Amino acid sequence: MASRRILVRAGDEKSGGELAGIMHDAIEQRQRMKRPIAVTILGCLFIVAGTVGLVYHLRERPLEPQIALVSAIRILAIVGGIFLLLGHSWARWLLVVWLGFHVVVSAFHSPSEALAHAALLFVVGYFLFWPPASKYFQSSPSIADDAGPR
Repeated sequence: MASRRILVRAGDEKSGGELAGIMHDAIEQRQRMKRPIAVTILGCLFIVAGTVGLVYHLRERPLEPQIALVSAIRILAIVGGIFLLLGHSWARWLLVVWLGFHVVVSAFHSPSEALAHAALLFVVGYFLFWPPASKYFQSSPSIADDAGPR
């Protein structure tokens, strides 16, 4: 990023200040670009859906052999929702893939369930990639920005 301040260079003795500088820049940038309400709602919905599903499956069916896989899938929804709220662009892709997976799985249950999940995928995909959301995620710091050579 062009506006990023470089507080520490290789060989400097102030290496503890680098993380503080990165965090300060991320906070400044976050204040400049407000999170779209659709991103906030979707992030919260995925956190709630993942949590409710995880609790349900662990409470109602703890001895089923596939509980580890089901739990991992629910945890992915929670992680995606959290990082969506934090402004990480990769989280939108994770959540779209997560919903796409549910479209495929629900196709084995019933056509109406698959259609409902496909409609959700379309709506969620639209709101995660529409111009205000794309602009928000472009202004968010990423791991690549923080880890790259200076």
